[in-house]
Amino acid sequence: MKLEPADVKELCTGLAANKTIKELTISAAGLDGAASGRIAGALWESNSLERLLLPANSLGSAGCGMVFDAICNVMGLREIDLSKNVIGGDGRRSMFTSLASCKALEVLALDNNNLSCKDVVQLAEAISTVDSKLARLSVANNKIGDVGAAAIAR
Repeated sequence: MKLEPADVKELCTGLAANKTIKELTISAAGLDGAASGRIAGALWESNSLERLLLPANSLGSAGCGMVFDAICNVMGLREIDLSKNVIGGDGRRSMFTSLASCKALEVLALDNNNLSCKDVVQLAEAISTVDSKLARLSVANNKIGDVGAAAIAR
């Protein structure tokens, strides 16, 4: 089911106002860059979120970038799933930078995002610089190659 802009606006207003919500899951709802901008704005207001699951949307590079920029504010975030969202250059750069702030992060799922070997090496470097609790990283169905796999294994 595709969420219309008015639905996203209402959802984000509620998310920003609710200081106790622990999980936000919006899967295959056709969220685009504009919708992710609204979600990112709500994330700046909601620091109680522990699980952010937005798989199989159309967030794209800019949308994922806005979401990752906003998650720096969510200190208790334990799980992020942005699988199947076509994370491009700017979104990837924001992701690498923002992960340094995600000290509570235990699960990161980035399956089916067309990540390259170089992207995964940078991801592994970003994760290794953080005193993180990351226990599960999923990058299935990306083009990571042997070098990317080795970087993750370190």
